[in-house]
Formats: sequence, C-alpha cells, structure tokens
Amino acid sequence: MALGEIITKDEMEKETAPVEETAVTLNDNDILNPAIPMKAKIALATDVADALSDVLENQGLSIELKKGQPKYVTAEGWNTLGTILGTYACTEEVVPLTDGKKGYKAVVSIMQGDKVLSRAEAIAVFGSFQKDAPSVYSMAQTRAMGKAYRMAFSWIIKLAGYQATPAEEMREMQKEQAKANKSNVFD
Repeated sequence: MALGEIITKDEMEKETAPVEETAVTLNDNDILNPAIPMKAKIALATDVADALSDVLENQGLSIELKKGQPKYVTAEGWNTLGTILGTYACTEEVVPLTDGKKGYKAVVSIMQGDKVLSRAEAIAVFGSFQKDAPSVYSMAQTRAMGKAYRMAFSWIIKLAGYQATPAEEMREMQKEQAKANKSNVFD
C-alpha cells in the first residue's frame, strides 16, 4: 500500500486481523495445557503413564540393570513418550569438544510446536564404548535428548514406575563401575 492511499474498512480489518499462530493449540486433554486443573492433569498423566508402561515393556524400550531393581527407559522410550504428548526433539548443535578431550557436545531442545519445553546439553568422548566419530557424535545427541526429555517429563516416567535417569546414562555408569571394580581387585 502506498503512502496516503485510501483503504476501505474491509481492507483495514483484513490487515489488522490476528495472524494464525504456528504453535500447537492446547486442548482440554493436553497434559501440557497450563489451564487444566492439577487433579485433572495428574489423572491424564496417570493414563499416559499406564499406556506408556505397556509400550515400554512390550517393545523392549526399558532396561533392568540388576534383577529385581527398577528399570530405566531408553532414548527410544523417552522419544515415544514425547510423541504421545505431541512433542519432538530438535538437535540445535553438535560441536567438537575444545577442552583437549576428543569428543562432541550436543544441545537438544524438546519442542511443542514453536515452543521450547526444555533444553539440555551433553557430551560424549572417544573411549572403549564409542570408538569412531559417528558413534561419538550420535551418542552426544542421544544423551542430550534423553536429558532434555527427562527434564520435561520425568514425573510421568516415575508415574509409570521407571527410574527418571535415561538408560544410556546408566549403561555408561554401569560399564565404568565394572571397569573400576576390575582394576581394584588387588587393592
């Protein structure tokens, strides 16, 4: 429109009409909707947790580190929960470490539409478990994704009866502990 041009009332209303948002519209059965009363939110989350538990068990998306101990959810399990809730993981960056260690740092956000629900960073280094660059690069992203999902949804995972720490973090700790126990045999 040119300066000084006369516009009609219809044209003005069209120009001042609200722009449609690209973010996800929250509804009355969305756990993430802040307008839902807490009791209703917990009831919804419990339903999600019950359904999620079945999926995690039937699809092998959790691991038991010690027999009889609580299970840990794998990255794929956390991603399944995110999908059920209408969210997705978005890798923002993966960069080489600059502190002298060989590895990568990844930053991952959990998104719902255009809204960032949580963001986490994690590192992975070359070692006995990840020996090549693609594996280390990928593990950094996997760890950051698991951590970002945990920060947003650990309460639902706990309702489902699982530990809140992502399984990938526990596997590494378990392997490191076993390695340390072997080296301390003669101490």
